[in-house]
Amino acid sequence: MHLSRTQRAAFTLIELLVVIVIIAILASLAFVGMKSMQDSGKTAKCMNNMRQIYSGMAAYLQDNNNRMMQRYYQSQNVGYHQVLLPYVGNEPKVFVCPSQKFNVYPSQPGYGMNWYYDNQSLFAVDQPSKTILLAESYGENGEGSNRADRDGIPPGRIDEKRHRGMSNYLFFDGHVQTLKLNETKKPLYKTQDATGAEVMVDMWGIDHGDHDRDAP
Repeated sequence: MHLSRTQRAAFTLIELLVVIVIIAILASLAFVGMKSMQDSGKTAKCMNNMRQIYSGMAAYLQDNNNRMMQRYYQSQNVGYHQVLLPYVGNEPKVFVCPSQKFNVYPSQPGYGMNWYYDNQSLFAVDQPSKTILLAESYGENGEGSNRADRDGIPPGRIDEKRHRGMSNYLFFDGHVQTLKLNETKKPLYKTQDATGAEVMVDMWGIDHGDHDRDAP
């Protein structure tokens, strides 16, 4: 028996299903690739935000005898980001990470200042290239926070998985690294604390305890 031209050209059900499966796999791969590209773009934007904040911080320090501000002045309801706003061209977007869960700016920024260095002179930073200045913060409800805290004590929790299981950190020398939170807690070097006792220090440095001034 000879098949007609129409019968020979037709797809069988199995062939049709195979084609559908292949199309679905290709679409899935394309989606994953696009999602990865979007995530990479957001990470790069976040890192650029941090570098802009660093430039603003450098200008602020020049005007203030190389002394840091406080991460938050409760009596004034003013955060470090509001103090820095004139130094970043009054551009609030630099304090918001495109990947953070909730944006509640200007109430809270997406980046928290390492509160160990509230009100401290730059001379208090032993190793700027190894000491965190700013980290991606996570408030109690998923919003940001002015405060970055290595031990995760509210309101200073770290948004440790904001960028594909990792987070961006700005250091006192101006460079930005994407790290896992546990990597920032590995001991790096020995130094002395305020009492003269020898301590091991990680990327968060030493808590100088000066957290409660009333005004910027």
